[in-house]
Amino acid sequence: MAGGVGRETGEPRHGQVARLSQWDFGLTTGVFRLLEVAERLGVPVAVALDGHGATAMPGLAEEVGARAGEVVARGRAANLVLHPAMTAKEEHAYVADALAAVGTATSRSISGWFSPERATTPMTPHVLAAQGLRWFGEWPVDERPVPVDLPGSPTPLTALPFGLETEDVFALYTRAMTAHDYAEVLDRTVTALLADADRVGTRFLGLSWFGWALGQACFADVAERFLARLLEHEDVHLALPGDVVDSR
Repeated sequence: MAGGVGRETGEPRHGQVARLSQWDFGLTTGVFRLLEVAERLGVPVAVALDGHGATAMPGLAEEVGARAGEVVARGRAANLVLHPAMTAKEEHAYVADALAAVGTATSRSISGWFSPERATTPMTPHVLAAQGLRWFGEWPVDERPVPVDLPGSPTPLTALPFGLETEDVFALYTRAMTAHDYAEVLDRTVTALLADADRVGTRFLGLSWFGWALGQACFADVAERFLARLLEHEDVHLALPGDVVDSR
């Protein structure tokens, strides 16, 4: 398969050395390659860490805390997802534990949230707002920030759409695109959103990239060239997700 070691994208099993190595690559090399691309171009970047990764890899958490424009919590661990069988108390504890682990390890305040595997429950927005979070990125809503109506909530909450079609793992692994085809998808998406913006107003494109996917040397130039093209476009503004929420 182009650029990787297999089509499967679930949690590596014991003995799958190639896949486990690929995940380790993302945390030790790929994420820093993408950070270097962003820093070289002067592009603001948010980095999502889960509680397990932040605790088990303190060096990674320290570097992310020092270099990322925004730090986002991504649950307790990639294989520990929110699910409807949880009680409200259990879901509150899950979110609180993740926020504490990521915030402590990076020495940063956390205002945004990604759920592992995009999994949420009917309680999740209420739990996130109660924990003081201001935005989350799971819902496949329209290409603009959407305020979530939570009567009595102490904190306004916004759903920011992070597109699945433009996510590197979905494109390069699930759909097995080549780097060239993925670059074309990104360009065509921006063209379509700009055309929409002329008719209905500002559009938002949430780019979700993984260190073990686009952070590979054979794919990273797609990120660099695409971001460079965006920087040259007078109708495109690059911003951190938290800043998008603040500007509404």
